[in-house]
Amino acid sequence: MSYDWHFSDGSHNKMSNWAVHSAIMLTYHAVGVWSYEKLESELTAMQMHRNQMNEMANEGSEERSAFKSDEPINIIITVEKLSTESELIKQAIKAGAPVEIKDGVAYIAKEQFKSDAPVSEEFIEEWTKSMEGHLKYAIKNTMRCEELLDEAPGFLKPTLKKVLANDGFVFDKKDAETMTMAFMGIDKKIAEGLEEVLAEGWQELILMCLYAGTNNLTAQIY
Repeated sequence: MSYDWHFSDGSHNKMSNWAVHSAIMLTYHAVGVWSYEKLESELTAMQMHRNQMNEMANEGSEERSAFKSDEPINIIITVEKLSTESELIKQAIKAGAPVEIKDGVAYIAKEQFKSDAPVSEEFIEEWTKSMEGHLKYAIKNTMRCEELLDEAPGFLKPTLKKVLANDGFVFDKKDAETMTMAFMGIDKKIAEGLEEVLAEGWQELILMCLYAGTNNLTAQIY
């Protein structure tokens, strides 16, 4: 999974979900929400979870590489939260589709295939069969984002909702300034000491916030 920032000046930058989560966790420590012990524990757990999730995402990669299309196809995965009593959820579970249930809510992932030319039913059917790992990955990432957002302090929560949702919300100069202020508390020595469990490129989130704030830009995050 990734977060693609599309800025109002036409530029864009992409970050992995792990890098975004790492930066946010460091921020929680910087603003006093998490102790160092909590930060270290969460980052270590994230590293283990990342290895498991990457294995999931790689499932079916050989089958997918065999599928060819004459036109570029953009495959979009979205996660929906539904009642466990929903007929869609009941059918999905019966069919063996990936579904996660937490606190009485069911999470299910869906795919969209977008292309300038019609996408064949055969391509969609065969590709979907090989996508189970990616669907599980998307669901788990959504659930983790919700867990992180639950722990956000009040002044950060509205902005972090935009950053974590990956749903096209508009990130503006005020959001950039809020995030930059929080980032200022990150201890460089602590970050260096946790380098082995921090995802590579976590600093990119800081740079994107600075870029938006300094240039008075908005960004949509997908």
